[in-house]
Amino acid sequence: MVLQVDFNFTDRRGRDEPTGEVMPLTKSILQGIKMGDKYQRGKAPKEDIKKPKKKKKNEFESYHPSSMSQGGSLLSAESNNELMGLYKPRTQETKQTYEAILAYIQDALGDQPRDILCGAADEVLMTLKSDKVREKDRKKEVEMLLGGLTDERIAVLMNLAKKITDFSLEEDRNKYDNQDEIDETIGVNVQFDDSDDEADGGGAEGGAE
Repeated sequence: MVLQVDFNFTDRRGRDEPTGEVMPLTKSILQGIKMGDKYQRGKAPKEDIKKPKKKKKNEFESYHPSSMSQGGSLLSAESNNELMGLYKPRTQETKQTYEAILAYIQDALGDQPRDILCGAADEVLMTLKSDKVREKDRKKEVEMLLGGLTDERIAVLMNLAKKITDFSLEEDRNKYDNQDEIDETIGVNVQFDDSDDEADGGGAEGGAE
């Protein structure tokens, strides 16, 4: 019995097409080919590394009391002796908030002496905390002191002023006036003992004569 191959069910390949079988490397195959001829140099793929963007601080973060406590302070860390205005913070929280207000005013006015910054802070707090100044007029009053301000910056300043809970200008002014009176009276020491003794001595000598 002879088996015949049905070529309809077999793969039809050309003579030169590879079959996938391992073939020996003959001279005819290697002729004209050198090692490295098919090498291609390409650029290494670039990794798409995105640098983290620096977060831009908004106005509220720039003048937040907590950020002011971490950075440089315009006031002494121990006492309020360096404060030249009428208002003296009474708590650590209000002191940090007052530092933020001074930094805000310094940014608006530039480098100014401490007494000018503290005086401007007193005026700003008086304006923002006064019941006599209408809400819509407060921005105008503050801009007369600090110059033109955006709505965001004036909102920051008003938010800081609300955190000053121990502000009482009348009380602070009375303390300031009383301190001036004390400074004028302290150290005045009038002595009449020597003159009285001399007068008594002169009278005694006259009586003896």
